[in-house]
Amino acid sequence: MREGMFLGYKVNVNGLKVCLNKVKAVLSLPSPKYLKDVQRLNRKLASLNRFLSKSAEKSMPFFKTLKKCTKKSDFHWTAESEMAFKQMKTSIAELPMLTASKQKEELVIYLAAAKEAVIAVLMTERDEKQMPIYFVSRALQGPEINYTPMEKLILALVSVSKRLKRYFQAHTIVVITDQPIKQMLSNPEVAERLLKWRFELEEHDIHYRPRTYVKGQILADFIIERLNDDPPDTPMEDKEELPDPWILFIDASSCIDGSEAGLITTNPEGTKSTYALSFAHLSKQELVEELKEKSIDEKKVLAVVEVEAHTWMTPIHEYFVEEILPEEKKKAEAIRRKARRCQETDKGMQRLPGTPPGAKKLVAKFNPITSPWPFYKWGIDIAGPFSEGPGKVKFLIVAIDYFIKCIEAKLVATIMGAQIKKFVWDNIVCRFDLPGEIIYDNEKQFRDNPFKDWCEKLCIRQCFASVKHPQANGLVERENRNLGERIKARLDERSKNWLEEISHVPWAHRTMVKSSNEETPFSITYGMEAVIPVEIGMPTLRTAEVDMIKNDEALGINLDLLEEKREQTAIQEAKNKAKIERYYDVRVRNTSFWLGDFVYRNNEASHAKEERKLKPKWEGPYEVTEALGKGAYKLRDRNGNVLPRTWNVCNLKKCYVHEM
Repeated sequence: MREGMFLGYKVNVNGLKVCLNKVKAVLSLPSPKYLKDVQRLNRKLASLNRFLSKSAEKSMPFFKTLKKCTKKSDFHWTAESEMAFKQMKTSIAELPMLTASKQKEELVIYLAAAKEAVIAVLMTERDEKQMPIYFVSRALQGPEINYTPMEKLILALVSVSKRLKRYFQAHTIVVITDQPIKQMLSNPEVAERLLKWRFELEEHDIHYRPRTYVKGQILADFIIERLNDDPPDTPMEDKEELPDPWILFIDASSCIDGSEAGLITTNPEGTKSTYALSFAHLSKQELVEELKEKSIDEKKVLAVVEVEAHTWMTPIHEYFVEEILPEEKKKAEAIRRKARRCQETDKGMQRLPGTPPGAKKLVAKFNPITSPWPFYKWGIDIAGPFSEGPGKVKFLIVAIDYFIKCIEAKLVATIMGAQIKKFVWDNIVCRFDLPGEIIYDNEKQFRDNPFKDWCEKLCIRQCFASVKHPQANGLVERENRNLGERIKARLDERSKNWLEEISHVPWAHRTMVKSSNEETPFSITYGMEAVIPVEIGMPTLRTAEVDMIKNDEALGINLDLLEEKREQTAIQEAKNKAKIERYYDVRVRNTSFWLGDFVYRNNEASHAKEERKLKPKWEGPYEVTEALGKGAYKLRDRNGNVLPRTWNVCNLKKCYVHEM
């Protein structure tokens, strides 16, 4: 059978055709006179949208007649709608044939953006002819109409990726455009909605190519409606068109004091933007000399020509765009190193923040430790020994929650597994909740029974930091240092009883604003700020004007809004960690090992060799047996014995074994 009907479409060996009955049903319709006639027309056009280019833009006059039309008497068929209706009939009478994609075929997308709609067409190229597969059109709503043209094009790409997800998942997609969409999405300093769109597009195999053919320009701008005509085979140069002008109004001094300026810009769409500038370096009493005679004759200046010279950006740009490198290996490697520290944006080439001179190169990228919800992930460490106090206590068990940054501390005389178990039960489980994960170092108290079996019984996951890598549990390590410094600050030369200050130091920590989330641990835990001891002895407005009846109601409202506050805190902390990650990763020279690789260990971390004046810096080799992720590895010595602890990549170095 050469041709047949399937799901309301005509299918043959060449492609997909629209059913003639559907076309005749629309062409035979008279001009709508009532509200139901327009609704019936929109339903019939919905089945033809796949074949119809710019369907949303052409149907916009129909939709406008339905706005604010709550009664039948409110409907009015305008002259604009009648003209659009006739143009729609003309377009439907000449609908193109759509082709079907083949397996692992590269597909091409052209994008266009109008004032109130975005359009895309999915195509394939066969025998030097571009054949359409699917037309997608989407009407803009609400604030989307005020998007910039670049944002509208990206929105069109996101919309077509959702609408035609099966094509995007099965094929390589090539976007033909003359706009810097790729540079806009790769820019780290973009708006939140662009960042969201970038994450949605990263799951697909999308490439961007510049427009080089007239047929691409015609398709991208959707000038013609019949896409089945044979396009020219020879490429032609694109004619550069000047963009629509912007209008700028300037006020020499926008304030009474002067030394400021006000700007008002109006874009081609009519959107106005205002700016105010302050020139702090200018003085109000500074005299300005007016030049009465012109320094240059205007008639002599015929034109200003920009000469495109060879700059430091030229070889990097050629490497980014065309992957052109010098033949000399040293020069080629130098350009690759420079390219890693640069990025191309719509404003040109920009250098990324570089490494300060003398800064240490890092071997692993930044891996932030986060907790999904409060009191789920804790870090525990042991501080001490301190000077022995009453009851022979000299150690301090410190725990901190990774979400709220709430700290718990307890004095103990010995640091056995039983004391660790009692501390977790009394200070974490009974006070907050059963934790899901605990991070600590490789101390024997944490690795052996009875604490190990107790954690397994309660389904508490134990995470051990690598040897000589305190960054894996850096939050509690830093708080150990802060606890010691704060205790020392509260003691004078005569006072030696540091045990009396233990209760004050954690309280100060819980009521201090943390830079990571800009909140206090107390407010994130209970939904309000604590009343500090100073407010009890010296009444403030907060304590003096309290109404005990309304206070209980306010406390209940704060608890109801606590989850929202915690979510905002998590978002703020994620933003701050993203900034730190961008700064940290600039200095990273990524290093990783494969299973079976041989490595050396840092002798300062392993202490495998005798410590002496001329001791070796590295010892080994060892074989990598398992990669645990985030730079952690399990090793095996030359006798086949697996080392009991994990080792981080910062304490390892590649060993090149020469096979005889």
